[in-house]
Amino acid sequence: MPVFFCFIEFDGTNDPQAAYLVHVGKEVIERTLKRIRKLYSQGEGDRLNKHTMIIKYTDSDRLEQTTGENLKRTIEKYIPNTLEEYIAEKNRLLATLGFENGKGQITVQISGNDPVGDLIDLSLGIREEVYIDKSIGHHKRFEILSENPLLSCEGAILNIKVKPEPVILKFKDRKFSSGIILKAQLYRPHFNQLLPEKYLKLRIESTILELIIDPFNVNSKVKYSFDIREKQRNCLSEIKNNLKILTFLKNAPHSAVLEISDEAKKLPTISFKIGLNDEIEDLSGIYNIAEMASLICQKLSISEGDVLVTIDELIQVSQSIESFYGILYAEPKTISIDFAIDSEEDEQESRLAYISYAMVTIGNHTIVYFWAIIGSLALVNQNQYRLVTEDIFAGNELVAIDGEVIEQSYIDRIFNDFEEELQRMGLKIIRITPANSQYQE
Repeated sequence: MPVFFCFIEFDGTNDPQAAYLVHVGKEVIERTLKRIRKLYSQGEGDRLNKHTMIIKYTDSDRLEQTTGENLKRTIEKYIPNTLEEYIAEKNRLLATLGFENGKGQITVQISGNDPVGDLIDLSLGIREEVYIDKSIGHHKRFEILSENPLLSCEGAILNIKVKPEPVILKFKDRKFSSGIILKAQLYRPHFNQLLPEKYLKLRIESTILELIIDPFNVNSKVKYSFDIREKQRNCLSEIKNNLKILTFLKNAPHSAVLEISDEAKKLPTISFKIGLNDEIEDLSGIYNIAEMASLICQKLSISEGDVLVTIDELIQVSQSIESFYGILYAEPKTISIDFAIDSEEDEQESRLAYISYAMVTIGNHTIVYFWAIIGSLALVNQNQYRLVTEDIFAGNELVAIDGEVIEQSYIDRIFNDFEEELQRMGLKIIRITPANSQYQE
């Protein structure tokens, strides 16, 4: 409830000469609670009635007039809204003042060769737990500990729930190049400022790289880890980017530049050289397959973010991806098909279409693509002819996602429609069913 101290000065007269109103608000409440907390910590908690506090008033607390009406208006200034809101705010102050830096303090005793280093590694997520020989915990308010501990135990396991911050890594071949971007997580102990310089370090972790940065150690420890057999699928764009970075680091003729910045721009950008050539497997071949898969998606307007795949799956269908990519991006002038023609009627056909379809599975996407090579016949020798390609004609594609099955009957119907469309263009058709298709007739 609203409470005030009212000081009235009579100055030797029978009538009030001045009046001052001091509100029991945040400042007075905080002073009172802090004083009580201190007395309790000194073992005087049961003798509060033997202690006093001084309440002071200044000219800023003086009423403009020593009248009841002016006193009423001044009191109302401290309750600008409703009485309920005033009470709620005062309850909030009672519950939170003095706890700005936490409500407790635990002191632990840790043995070992480097207990402080072990705690730092725990806060960075490098270690999962630390064994504690002894621990004691006190309630804390206004940075004053309770007289009696809330907990005390011999032997315990300490775990810390670490909360990383998102950062952006840029791998560059030189300082001012644009670089390859990789999203990562930054781990840093919040008590770094309390420690000697030799303990100051940061940890950065991504799907392909773990980096421990020790600003006061020129030999910063770098760990590389990337499991190409990982079973969990990831989007094609991210896998391609990871492979691109690893290929770049493997082939870098000298130390690459790594630049670290946080998305919120709260930390200064860190830049230093990094060399990992000997630690990285040559993944350039897999990267090329991922790049082809990416270009296939672009050509067919499939979002790479929707294509979920593993490295292992890319390796398994690498030949299919290469073949499919070759069909999609083939140049007409580079294609020629030789075959024999027995009948004179066939020789008179000046233009024909060699039609087929290709199929590839990339992670959770299966794609069937219909295509035709259109050209004219040229005599090679006797009854041997060559199809001189003029154009590559693309039909519709079928896309199945997340285990959907494209029925063979449906493929046949689309294939028939494609053939009829080309026949209406006046083309003779040579129809080929892919030999390596799981839908082969």
